Amino acid sequence: MIRHLQHKYIPKLLEWELNAAEFTNPFDYLCILTGSRKSQNRGFAFVNFATATIAERFRRMFDGATFVLYPSNRPMDISPADM
Repeated sequence: MIRHLQHKYIPKLLEWELNAAEFTNPFDYLCILTGSRKSQNRGFAFVNFATATIAERFRRMFDGATFVLYPSNRPMDISPADM
């Protein structure tokens, strides 16, 4: 789960960020929920990576960081989603 995602992100832009960080298609599920307000996302996303090793690499790289396209003053929080 990605928390504190900039509200401007849509799935294609998040996929671009993942590919730019050399996470080229190591996931089989990507979901960004949108709210009713101008179709902006709700500030979080779900990504299911192909392996736990890739997920951990992503967490180490982006936990406490921001993405390139829409940097933020509020760093992202990367954690496993509760099922």
